[in-house]
Amino acid sequence: MPRIEPMPARNIARTAIPVIASAPPSTENALAVKIARRIRSEGPLTLAAYMAIALHDPDLGYYATRRPIGAAGDFVTAPEISQVFGELIGLWCALVWEQIGRPDPVILAELGPGSGILASDLLRAASALPEFRCSLRLYLVETSPVLRAEQQRRLAFADPVWLARVEELPAGPVLIVANEFLESEVCELMQAVSQAYVRGRFKSYNG
Repeated sequence: MPRIEPMPARNIARTAIPVIASAPPSTENALAVKIARRIRSEGPLTLAAYMAIALHDPDLGYYATRRPIGAAGDFVTAPEISQVFGELIGLWCALVWEQIGRPDPVILAELGPGSGILASDLLRAASALPEFRCSLRLYLVETSPVLRAEQQRRLAFADPVWLARVEELPAGPVLIVANEFLESEVCELMQAVSQAYVRGRFKSYNG
């Protein structure tokens, strides 16, 4: 097994870059007004539509207006705590690459890459296997302009390509990494009615 040079344990507070503070109440109120206006105009919203506005509205959404990750954010994920997490995923990707026939090139796609630190650790581990590292083409599926800017700062050396949707990934062999991604994805709420299922809806806005 190639040797990966150890790094000092990651100190969240010491390594955190300047953080964009949580959105002020005025922003949250403006988002609530926008959602209420849409409900008045179009009727009750599906859960998926509500989540899409709350999380990804380009002007007022959660991910568009703040950096949520890190010691001063709303949550901390495993890659922010220790580089070992990303390095192990990098070695797992190398193993899978071997198992699928060592394709070159191969797409490495991270969904919701956050600060970019997982991809950075993954690629460092991949460098211990030069053929694997050279075969990788990095794609980042990210909608947040705040996080895209941070990813650009941290991952410029890897020439990443940014996409807004998974469906935009090009055809070809692909390794997909998604850490704490699916639980924040827009989803449909379904309700069983007799022998059929219908999409759940929010009640109309009263006010």
